[in-house]
Amino acid sequence: MNGEVRSKSGNIDVAAYETASLSRCNGKEVGKTLKPSAPSEKKAVYKQTLNIVGQQEYPRLLREATEKHDESWLSSQLRSGGKFNASETRNLKTGPISAKVPSNAPDMLAEGEFNRFYLRGLCLRAIRDNIPNLIIYRAKPVSNPRPESELTIGSAVAPQALLDDLRRNIGIDTFLGLPSGPNSGLSARLP
Repeated sequence: MNGEVRSKSGNIDVAAYETASLSRCNGKEVGKTLKPSAPSEKKAVYKQTLNIVGQQEYPRLLREATEKHDESWLSSQLRSGGKFNASETRNLKTGPISAKVPSNAPDMLAEGEFNRFYLRGLCLRAIRDNIPNLIIYRAKPVSNPRPESELTIGSAVAPQALLDDLRRNIGIDTFLGLPSGPNSGLSARLP
């Protein structure tokens, strides 16, 4: 993502990952700064796509990815060993449907979760350093950018508002629209 460090999420200790993300934003190694804190069990984004084996292994894989690896490693670990369901339920305006889990689901999950936690860490840094706004940018090239995503590039977002939004909307689209759905390629940076 343009040389910037990205971050994580899941059904495990969210506060510890925010600490790790803040450390990555400060240029330190995550493994040396990841500190356990009180567990914060949140609704997980992966519950519908990962099968029972994947759900059991995901917290451990996510923790190892944040401490020692990156989102590419997490994606490859998720891809191995049949951790995804063949299909998932999607809620459309017309009602729920069953759809095939896409072949790039491990990549989307790993990249999306790392970006969400990167954003949390970046927000914490901006708040700590009294930086009033973060700038939305395209961190990853996409072949068919969504028009609504394109409109947000270059706009400013208050770090406290974004952090609160990310904390409130675990694993689902945020009110502020960042990140802007799966595979959007959007993130934020310091001004």
